[in-house]
Amino acid sequence: MSIRIQLDDARSNLTEGRFVAAMVLYSIAIAAASRKRYPDKRDGDAFCTFVQDENRMLMPGGETLYIPGTEPKDPPGEIPEMTLATFLYKYIRCKIVHEAELPTHVTLSRKPFLIRVIGCWVELGDHFFAGLHRIVANAPEAN
Repeated sequence: MSIRIQLDDARSNLTEGRFVAAMVLYSIAIAAASRKRYPDKRDGDAFCTFVQDENRMLMPGGETLYIPGTEPKDPPGEIPEMTLATFLYKYIRCKIVHEAELPTHVTLSRKPFLIRVIGCWVELGDHFFAGLHRIVANAPEAN
């Protein structure tokens, strides 16, 4: 299967409201493209570097977004922050692939926004999915 097929299937899943399935396929597409771009890096490093490289297509103006890295069950007080790339790898890709579910503090939706962060709660909207599609589809490694 090609990266393009993963992207097409992800978009079909989004249309049908299957957000987690779409995220699995986007994660596969990012992992495949990042492995082609950075064959000597470890999986997580390649994934995060690829997303960070393509951040300008995902985030308006290309700014770096920092997201709280704690879960609601963790002790309050110190909320470590992480880049969007690390968040995607740790809380989306790894949680879905290794545990077959999203963390309780992450929601996926078709609402018309990119990312909404309230405390440690994170909601990824429709524009976020479009951005993921764009960063892989426009990467030379996707061909």
